[in-house]
Amino acid sequence: MNTFSLKSVLGTLGCIGLFFTPFHIWAQSLKVGYFNLVPHIEEGTSNTPTKGPAISYLKKVMEKAGVTELQIPPKPYPLSRLLQALESGKIDLAVALGKSPERAKKFAYPSKPFLQMQPAFMLLKNSPYDILHSIKDILLMNIGIYEKGFLSPLMRDKRLRVKPLSGNNVILRNYKIMLRERLDAVYSPDSYELIYTAKANSFFNNIKVVPLPEPKVGLYTVFSKKTAIKYIKSYEKTLNEIEPYETHLTRFINDNL
Repeated sequence: MNTFSLKSVLGTLGCIGLFFTPFHIWAQSLKVGYFNLVPHIEEGTSNTPTKGPAISYLKKVMEKAGVTELQIPPKPYPLSRLLQALESGKIDLAVALGKSPERAKKFAYPSKPFLQMQPAFMLLKNSPYDILHSIKDILLMNIGIYEKGFLSPLMRDKRLRVKPLSGNNVILRNYKIMLRERLDAVYSPDSYELIYTAKANSFFNNIKVVPLPEPKVGLYTVFSKKTAIKYIKSYEKTLNEIEPYETHLTRFINDNL
């Protein structure tokens, strides 16, 4: 066999070997973004990494899905900037987002969420409402929400008096606004967020968390359209095979409060 033929054969074999190389060998690292979402995510510092049950769970899922590295910044994005970064491709995925028709057009959502959330209000202890029966109960309330944040179906009613707030630590800041009687309720699509924030900041005895009269909604790890082509199917397969996130979350809360 002449030199040219040998090189051709070796080159062909090399290409075949690359084609059959396990996915995890050539997988690239992915850039990750997140916004403050307790108890699921806790921002890092210059000396400590970002952590929280959603972070550790995502690492476990993506490792099994073949991703070698997740580049997770120590600081969160404000929610509006997170959405912009995901849409532009500056980041490959967002750790945790709700799903709305508008977002579904811009981003790639897995076939199922990693958590089913219960939308709820945080109310002061002296509020007359212990149960919310219908949207009629909340039409006259001033309701604190995340600016550009996910709204569950009930909260999309145009008649509602919502007060958007941007930046980080929105639930805690809205609680303080509610103490000044400028809000009647603080909304989150996730009751865990309200409960954990109140307990972690020692005001749980001053409030009550009341579920909204609507079904639970999904919390998803969301991919940019480009990244999803390569990774979302592996993510979905792994999510179906490992321990449910809610088990992971419950263990975290029990260990930390």
